[in-house]
This record gives sequence, C-alpha cells and structure tokens, in this order.
Amino acid sequence: RRFDTILAVYTGSPGSFTQVACVDDVFEPDFSLQSRVTIDTLAGVTYYVQAGGFGGDSGRLQLVIRSGS
Repeated sequence: RRFDTILAVYTGSPGSFTQVACVDDVFEPDFSLQSRVTIDTLAGVTYYVQAGGFGGDSGRLQLVIRSGS
C-alpha cells in the first residue's frame, strides 16, 4: 500500500542543518501523495535526506536517488 510521504534535504552538519528542499505532495504531472525532490547539487557537499510518513502515516519506503549528469 502506498502511503503519504514527505521528503526533506539538508546540508551542513548535525546541530546546524540548512534546509535545501522539503516536499509533501507532488502536483506535476498529476497529484500524488508520493513525494519527489529535485535539487541541483555541488561536488564535495554532503546532503542529508530525511524521509518519512506525513502526519505519522507509515508503510514501506523506497528511496531512489538519480544523477542527472
């Protein structure tokens, strides 16, 4: 069963993270409760991804990371 997900991406270090992106629902091309984040990245920068269920929703989570280069 699919569940309502939320994704966030941060840079920095534990205790002083800076949010790069945060997405709950996706509206393109169609509405979906499945989150999707697209960001530009820089070489040498560590990115932290936080993924989970919105409002405590739960289920099986699949995280896919793709490089556009």
